[in-house]
Amino acid sequence: AFAQFNPNPVLELSATGEVIYFNAAALQMAKTFGREHPAKILPANTAAIVRDCLATASPTLRLEAKTGDRTLSWSFFPVAQTSVVHCYAGDITERKQAEASLARLATVVEQSSETIIITDTRGTIIYVNPAFEKASGFTGAESSGQHPRMLNSGKQDAGFYRQMWEVLARGETWRGHFVNRRKDGTLYEENATISP
Repeated sequence: AFAQFNPNPVLELSATGEVIYFNAAALQMAKTFGREHPAKILPANTAAIVRDCLATASPTLRLEAKTGDRTLSWSFFPVAQTSVVHCYAGDITERKQAEASLARLATVVEQSSETIIITDTRGTIIYVNPAFEKASGFTGAESSGQHPRMLNSGKQDAGFYRQMWEVLARGETWRGHFVNRRKDGTLYEENATISP
């Protein structure tokens, strides 16, 4: 009943790696690839995985395999009493694409020549990029957990910061000009855009 009503592909494999059972979800997944049987979308080294699972009595988890332009995740669980392996599959294409997109974004942020600071809602710094480190002299480790006021040069008055926080509290983007203080005490200027 677990396999029958499971919305995810479930297969049972013999000790030689042959498919001896599959549920409707497994068949449906195979059909989305234009295949008539779920055996046609199993990873190429399935027989070896099955042998290893049974020999070691250990599962093989989250094995990623490309099928066409999609990525499937496979997990194999040995059932020693009957010398079979239960196999579960999931299409993780969207997750892999999202991970790749985040990796690209992280690369852009890391390599940007613009200083980037990320804070939590209380203003505590949780990330600074290398350009910030170069401009301010503060390392990421020194900045983490601090408040951006550590850059305060005294050249902006309390009203300046109050107006800035009022704009941010409304959920709007603030744009303005700062005179900040580096770690070594020297001053530097920057145009800033702060988005909540």
